[in-house]
Amino acid sequence: MKTKLLSLLVALFATTVLWADRFDDGDFWYNDLWYNITSDSTVKVTYEYRMGTTGRENYSELPPVVIIPPYVDSGHGVMYRVTSIGEYAFQNCKIISVTIPNGVTSIGKDAFCDCSTLTSITMPNSVTDIGEEAFSYCYGLTSIIIPNSVTSIGDWAFGYCTELTSIAIPENVRYIGDKAFAGCRRLSSVTMGESISSIGKQAFSDCSNLSSITLKARKIGDNVLENCSNLTSVAIGSPRRYNGISGVQLGSDLFSGCEQLSSVAWNVNHVGNDIQSAFSSVRSQIKSFTFGEHVKSIPFALCSGMGRLTKVSIPDSVIEIGESAFERCVSLSSVLIW
Repeated sequence: MKTKLLSLLVALFATTVLWADRFDDGDFWYNDLWYNITSDSTVKVTYEYRMGTTGRENYSELPPVVIIPPYVDSGHGVMYRVTSIGEYAFQNCKIISVTIPNGVTSIGKDAFCDCSTLTSITMPNSVTDIGEEAFSYCYGLTSIIIPNSVTSIGDWAFGYCTELTSIAIPENVRYIGDKAFAGCRRLSSVTMGESISSIGKQAFSDCSNLSSITLKARKIGDNVLENCSNLTSVAIGSPRRYNGISGVQLGSDLFSGCEQLSSVAWNVNHVGNDIQSAFSSVRSQIKSFTFGEHVKSIPFALCSGMGRLTKVSIPDSVIEIGESAFERCVSLSSVLIW
């Protein structure tokens, strides 16, 4: 009897220490969710802890509609403001909608990855960073509003959100990561602001429903539109921004697998690198090339080898045409100077 009682006391003590250790490490539970203390006044939402286990667990009993509160009570008389959604916080959870409170500034890596039933996300105008794979493989998402406060969209952030139909990238975004929207097969509309510094490699690859897009960035990564099989027209650059001597840097083979691409609008001045490989997969299929109204120079060999090019439109702002710019354009029949 004494032995049994002693065993129960040992078990109870071990459980109490485990809970205390977890609280001392900065973790506590409040209204269905776990939180991690990040400062004297702030917390982040974290993944589920289960007594007697080590490491993280997926939430198994969340309600389908999750509303994250702006403030939480630690149970020790301290109120904390929620300022971030931590890595893996809701990964693979069977939730339908989530509302993120004002005050949250970052959504961590894999925070909602594999939430295949998620159909609605409400983000506040305080979020600045959407982390790597934050919403990847959320097959139920058909639309999302990215708030104006966002400055960075991480690698794979919305990768393979296969039902997403449109995306508006707001003015303050500076960085779009590698494969950020890759595999969004129903995506048909993409708009972006004028302030983007970098679009990563394969950022919009395998977006097979996309027929046109304007790429506005100082640096555009390799294979950015790879396998966009219905893409027919693309615009590169913005006449409102890129007049500096550093220019625009284009990656290699931007349009590999874009078998329908036939029309290019060029709004770039002063390219910052050798761009010969940018059009390598589609030189034989481009039929129309239009230069924007503020373009001043046409780069070396830009349209060289475009054997099916029939129409070129050049504004009277152009003062320099690079060597071999239209070399071997054997089908060129119309040059409009306007």
